[in-house]
Amino acid sequence: MERRRDTRFELTFPALVFVEPGAGGRPRSLELQTRDLSATGAYFLSAEPLPPDTPVEVALIVRSGALAPALAPGGAHISYIRLRGRVVRREAAGFAAAFRRRVQILPLEEALERLHRQLLWMRRNSWHQQLPVELALVS
Repeated sequence: MERRRDTRFELTFPALVFVEPGAGGRPRSLELQTRDLSATGAYFLSAEPLPPDTPVEVALIVRSGALAPALAPGGAHISYIRLRGRVVRREAAGFAAAFRRRVQILPLEEALERLHRQLLWMRRNSWHQQLPVELALVS
């Protein structure tokens, strides 16, 4: 029985998934790809899928034309989308996460500044060993 309320779109975007630490666990970040995306969730391809109920924070950087020009505030061509949610399904190829309704879509310049502050915070709080070596943006 299909339980989704929102239309899924087959959209592949690079995603940085931050996993909050569990009991006694360490926070970490995963560089993944989406398989599909909706207004309330996404499916992430992963060789090591996260278990259900894992809290996640997701950062997507997308070209505005990939979704809709209306999503690019101030005429920006690239937007940063930040989502928080929880893993709802685990499969051999990856996992599905449901998002909270609050979605942030920011112009790239503002997003990079916020991301920089977040990465500095992570470095100060022992996340530095899990940070990606390089974050590449293609415009």
